Amino acid sequence: MSSEDNTNEAVGLRSNESATTMDQAIPKKSNESTLTRLINAANEQEILTALIADAEEQLKQRKEDLRKIVENTIPTLLSESGLQGLTLRSGKTISIKKSYFASIPKKDPVKATAAFKWLFDNGYKDTVKRIIKAPIESSREKTFSELEDYMAENNIQFDLTRDINAQTLKKIVKETMEQGKDIPMDVFGIFVKEESVIN
Repeated sequence: MSSEDNTNEAVGLRSNESATTMDQAIPKKSNESTLTRLINAANEQEILTALIADAEEQLKQRKEDLRKIVENTIPTLLSESGLQGLTLRSGKTISIKKSYFASIPKKDPVKATAAFKWLFDNGYKDTVKRIIKAPIESSREKTFSELEDYMAENNIQFDLTRDINAQTLKKIVKETMEQGKDIPMDVFGIFVKEESVIN
């Protein structure tokens, strides 16, 4: 092979090496496109996250505005006007719905005892559940009073609790208050919520 051929071959090798180095240094067009789309998607994520946070905050405020109108403004205005309800131009009527809330204050033994006493004294004894937990065989079961006496006489440790279904208690409170009868508000932690309703 002549010296000229050797020179041309060497130049060709160097050219190929340079091309390979440049290909490695410069990202391909397809890679550039993917990177650009990734950055755009990340930016869009940040924008949407901010928009959603803002929308949720606005929704929270709107709900609070609605709660004030439903629970305070309209009930107060109807009460001041002496009206039970009102028919709107749309033909729909607005009225007040009362919701009653009450519970047995289990963390306050004094109030809990007073609450159950009121239920017993006012004819609601059958609504109260009496629960006994004790390590005793089922073959030795007794009626409630007999079992309580038996365990007391034999120094058997037991846990005696009373309870009433939440919905049952709410119904009792509602009936009692709507009949105008007395009921210890503080003992039962009674709360009456008035809300305007449009139908």
